[in-house]
Amino acid sequence: MACVGLFVPFLLASAAPAQGAAQNVDLKALQMRPLGPAAMGGRIIDLAVDENRPSTFYAATASAGIWKTVNNGTTFQPLFQNEKVASLGAIAIASTDSKQVWAGTGESNNRNSSSWGSGVWFSKDGGKTWAFKGLAKTLHIARIAVHPKNPDIVYVAALGGLWGPNPERGLYRTKDRGETWELVLKKDARTGATEVRIDPQNPDIVYCALYERQRDGFDGNHPIKRFGAGSGMYKSSDGGTTWKQMTKGLPTVHLGRIQMDIHRADPRIIVALIESVDGGKRPQGAPAPEKGPAGSAVMGIGNEGEDTNAGAKLTQVTSNGAADAAGVKKNDVVIEIAGEPVIGYEELLDVLEDQRANDTVKVKLLRDGKFVKLDLTFGDNRRSGRGRRGGGSRTHPYADRIGGQRANARQGPNGFQTGGVFMTKDRGESWERINSLNPRPYYFSQIRIDPIDPKHIHVPGIQYWISKDGGKSFQQSPNRGVHVDHHALWINPKDGEHLILGCDGGINITYDRCKNWEVLENLDIGQCYHAVADNRRPYWVYAGYQDNGSWGSPSRTPYSDGVMNIDAFKIGGGDGFVCRVDPNDSNVVFSESQGGNIGWLNVMTGARGRVQRGGNVAATMQGGRTRSSRPAFNWDTPFLLSHWNSKTIYFAGDRVFRSVNRGRNTSIISPKLTSEVKGTPSAKPSATALAESKRQLGVLWVGTDDGNVWLTRDDGKNWANLSKNVQELLPNQRPLWVSHIHPSQHSTGRAFMTVDGHRSHDRDPYVFVTHNYGAKWESLAEGLPQGAGSAHAIFEDPVNADLLWLGTEMGLWVSLDRGKKWQRMPKPFPTVACRDFDLQQREQHMIVATHGRSAWMVDARPLRALTKANRGKKAYLVKPNDVLRLRKRSRSKQGHRHFSIPNPPEQATFYYWLKGKPEAGATVVVRDLLGTEMFSAKAATTPGLHRVDWNLRKRRGARSGARSRTPARGRAGRGGRGRGGAAAAAGSYSVTLEVGDTKLVQTFKIEDDKSVLDVSWPRPAVVGEGQPGNAANDEAVIEQQRRIR
Repeated sequence: MACVGLFVPFLLASAAPAQGAAQNVDLKALQMRPLGPAAMGGRIIDLAVDENRPSTFYAATASAGIWKTVNNGTTFQPLFQNEKVASLGAIAIASTDSKQVWAGTGESNNRNSSSWGSGVWFSKDGGKTWAFKGLAKTLHIARIAVHPKNPDIVYVAALGGLWGPNPERGLYRTKDRGETWELVLKKDARTGATEVRIDPQNPDIVYCALYERQRDGFDGNHPIKRFGAGSGMYKSSDGGTTWKQMTKGLPTVHLGRIQMDIHRADPRIIVALIESVDGGKRPQGAPAPEKGPAGSAVMGIGNEGEDTNAGAKLTQVTSNGAADAAGVKKNDVVIEIAGEPVIGYEELLDVLEDQRANDTVKVKLLRDGKFVKLDLTFGDNRRSGRGRRGGGSRTHPYADRIGGQRANARQGPNGFQTGGVFMTKDRGESWERINSLNPRPYYFSQIRIDPIDPKHIHVPGIQYWISKDGGKSFQQSPNRGVHVDHHALWINPKDGEHLILGCDGGINITYDRCKNWEVLENLDIGQCYHAVADNRRPYWVYAGYQDNGSWGSPSRTPYSDGVMNIDAFKIGGGDGFVCRVDPNDSNVVFSESQGGNIGWLNVMTGARGRVQRGGNVAATMQGGRTRSSRPAFNWDTPFLLSHWNSKTIYFAGDRVFRSVNRGRNTSIISPKLTSEVKGTPSAKPSATALAESKRQLGVLWVGTDDGNVWLTRDDGKNWANLSKNVQELLPNQRPLWVSHIHPSQHSTGRAFMTVDGHRSHDRDPYVFVTHNYGAKWESLAEGLPQGAGSAHAIFEDPVNADLLWLGTEMGLWVSLDRGKKWQRMPKPFPTVACRDFDLQQREQHMIVATHGRSAWMVDARPLRALTKANRGKKAYLVKPNDVLRLRKRSRSKQGHRHFSIPNPPEQATFYYWLKGKPEAGATVVVRDLLGTEMFSAKAATTPGLHRVDWNLRKRRGARSGARSRTPARGRAGRGGRGRGGAAAAAGSYSVTLEVGDTKLVQTFKIEDDKSVLDVSWPRPAVVGEGQPGNAANDEAVIEQQRRIR
């Protein structure tokens, strides 16, 4: 793809304040640009394809709007970028008119990071414009079905709130293209619709699935409520007016998530993927497990491991144990064992629970970027005394993870009660369970049947499963190079070998029924949690991404085609979160994966290390004995490098940990931070915010997901619990998730805090400030409009104490008066969740971590300069940045199917402020040290903030002593290709803003880069050791980078 990024260069960019709002500043003059990258992709939720022209299709994303291609993915156009929300749950095209597109907002995959929506939207022009069509309170929409003959009739499967009850859920129908809606199938305030399908031959027949589910406030793996009496399958024969529940052949126990698909050629055939509360249990009448106790095997892999995108990373290998004897090494990543795929450490343990002592199995590993196959003979944990972490002691012969690869006979005549793949051949009158497969249903649960040949059934999940015998057996598709975690699938109704697949890594296309895949890496839709800039010049940005590890990429490159995927590289695996750069050595970068797994990498040498998380905490038991209690760490564990000594590291779980030697060992420096034991075993309450004062040594602030706020002023010796002081300002004085704390750099006792209540079914933003170490807090959220979304992060400018930046679920906000009023960042910045900030101090660029559009940069200089005093002046000229002019290189031609963000124009940018409209005109003039006029331009004179760009080329005919005032008309941002003379020489220059008799002068420099790329550029070839992600993709990227360097 040539470019999916946006940059807005202006020769004269002006912005006048809104009438009657003198304190507001129109922000359109600001320079804003995306930084990418797109190599990791992002979560695709649904696909809609024009069946008459399948090269045109739409991709609905979890948190980045809608993306459209008209050339089979060669290029994409971002749509739905500035509506109320960014999260999609469903998308559909009217078969009678492909320009009619319906979008249902709010992700439907029940993820801990899922965002919510604002109802249903409709486009009549192929996505160019969108009209709101109601159902705003449905929050999460799972499917949209358009009547195949009458496009005015549309069905919407509304799931409703994920974190709490609401009545606006169930199946809705419109007969007038969204002007009015009927709730035609409903259950209760906790049960919504997760599926709707229309019979292609008889559209009066409609099928719907209801689903009762709810997450808790602690971000566990599964929703805490995912089965219930409300879940079930229904059929209507009169277009949705009346309904009958389908039950014959289906489980009689409580059900979970259900998805369906109708065979296009013979709609009597329907397949369904059904989750059951009995999944993993031994059904009544099932035969006993095979001879020999399952779970007696021990592998010898210690007590802990890590998840990566590729599999389970072994952080310990017991000396002389079974793994050691087989040749397994520490930091190997297990991707398959005993014929079963492994996608994480817990899944590895689950597999081990079915293994038996002394059995020999095949193990497939990833080691240093290469695949290794070994034979491993298990030890016997009955002799070793090891429990589950050493191999497992629980029997697990009926797990819902068995994936249909083991005979269903193991589950006996009542095996259907455990759920799996079901089929009907009589339009739902009766059903038969044909396979036990159902991978992680709350997150995936998609099934498709080939429109032509019903023997081919596809089940996307963590891995991709396909059956060639009508569902009797499923094989894992060898999707080498395709990211795991599959959520959306379209099969060409005219060609069953042509499929489009959407996953956590973006979009993939196959033309030979999954044998080979084309991976599209041209969508910058990364779900970024945190981002940080180093101090290189040009600077690099490191960020952690949902399900895609942590990456580093440059803010600009010395290549004429800008920043491409080939310039980015992976520094950590798993789900990526916090990244930190050593302020004393930009080569040393820390990254983190879920659950507080922190490591560091020297991006130049490849040296790496791991931050030890500390030992267990002694917990008192009855009778005076003690036991070890493992620390609880959040999915997104906060950690930081001390501002006072970068070798000192702080991180927090249910306690605060400190290391003074870069993580070689750690100690606990706080009491337990959380109030009580809540949540699931995989997600107990823990810290979610951690901050250190830059003004006073030893001051640390901590916030938790159960609403506690703590402060120490002596580096952990004594702690104060400030929770009640915050909670008394919240609705019903209930504790809510503390999302961010930011200590002031201007006042020692001042700190800012954001509180996120959406996991408690409260989507309003909460923003607070204290001026006295938390004794009293004040709200700063009054100036935010309804619909801003939960508050995620806040940042106070270190120079201008009145300038605040705020990130919410629906956008980016700034305040010039310390939170009294807030202004939304305008286009081209999209509607997207903003999770974190980092200020690149030299360039004064604000780095914004967006959860959906990767990382962005905003020039903070003009806002920093607009203090109350400067806004009161007749005119003010902001000091410009020095300009670094890079030597441009070219790369080989790559066509258009690639990702590229143009480098920022090599230009000098001049911002100025006018309090009122001057009687005379305004002019911007650039001169060299000898006074030679290099550039002159008439400037806008409307009140407000303005920008003038100079393309670093001399005015034609300029010579020493020349005083001509004819405006130069060089095209800003075009590298000097517009009108103008030769390039200006490196050196010092002045810029003058002349407004009537007033002359304001600032100075700046033009510098030519003299660095050697091959020496100064981080080297990704060593990245991937020990923490690989998508192995095949990593290897391909690394090999590409080796070739060009």
